[in-house]
Parts: sequence; structure tokens; C-alpha cells
Amino acid sequence: MPYQIKKWVAIVFGTTTVLVIAVVLAKIASTEPEPMPVEEFGRHVRALGSIAGEIVLFSTQLEQGRLTDNYAKVHCEKLLEQVGRTTRQLDDPVPPELTEAGTRVRNSAEALSAMWQELSRHRADSLGIQKIRQQAIRLEQQLGNLEAAL
Repeated sequence: MPYQIKKWVAIVFGTTTVLVIAVVLAKIASTEPEPMPVEEFGRHVRALGSIAGEIVLFSTQLEQGRLTDNYAKVHCEKLLEQVGRTTRQLDDPVPPELTEAGTRVRNSAEALSAMWQELSRHRADSLGIQKIRQQAIRLEQQLGNLEAAL
């Protein structure tokens, strides 16, 4: 008889333990993540502004013929990856007071990504490069203004 009691105690204890763990995990999974700190959001804004400035410099050098085609292609790919990483980090929730700014920054990140893709495709098109540079200058100014407002 003691063996059967031990067996039932072990089954009840094991089942209870599994249920408690399941409840704790469900509670953790259902809680909303903490909003991104303002400092971290500002760091992402600065990073995107820096990338926009890099587009301006890069497009100027590309238009002047200072860069080889292979270097330009690889550089565009690397910075496109960097924009992608920053964009993914911006998926974290922002504080409620920065909701509008968060939307603008995400849109800016998407615009930067599109600019790098266009720049990569139109490396030899002088008019296309000028157009992209002007867009990057405007975006860099917008991000600078947003950073100053933080």
C-alpha cells in the first residue's frame, strides 16, 4: 500500500508543478512589454540621422566617380542591413508620449531603406543619385529636428 500512496503523491505533485509552471508562463507571455526608454529611442533616431547623412556623403562621392562599382554595391548592402536592424529595434513599443514620433521614425527608417535600395540600383544614374541625395538631406534634417525635440 505505501508504494501506491507514494505513486499518487508523485502524480499529484508532478501535475500541480506542471500547472503552476504553465500558469506562470501564461502570465509572463500575456503581459505587455515595457516601453522603450526615451534615451534608447533617441539613440535610434541619432543612428537613423547618421545613416541619412551617410547617404548624402555616399551619393556625392558616387556621383563624382570616387567609388568603384563593387565598393558601392557592397556598401549599400551593408548599410541596408544596418537600417534593417535599426528598424526591427523600433518595433518595440515606445512611451505613450512618443507614439507620433515613433510612427514618424519608423516611416523614416522605411524611407532610408528604400533610398539605399534605389541608390544600389541606380549607381550610375546621375539624376537618380541627385534625387536620392535631396531626399536624404530632407530626411536628415527631419530626424535632427526630432532628436532636438526629445
